[in-house]
Amino acid sequence: MAVVQRVAGGFRAFFPNLPTCSASGGNLEQLRANAEGAVFDYLQLSGTMRARMVAAIANALPPAHGMARMFIQPKGH
Repeated sequence: MAVVQRVAGGFRAFFPNLPTCSASGGNLEQLRANAEGAVFDYLQLSGTMRARMVAAIANALPPAHGMARMFIQPKGH
């Protein structure tokens, strides 16, 4: 869900379920394009941050052996 507001110079949108994610545009067409990009970037960054957090947790754990290591090893490593 997006909340759209008319502001000086155009429109602004924010997404209550995506903290800090917002977009603006001079007209509704620009707003829509910018909003799609903002949501994409937000979700991509969120995924990257989750991967880094998992990696940090995995690196903080004592070394595991065998099957246990497979379950805590982050993707791509």
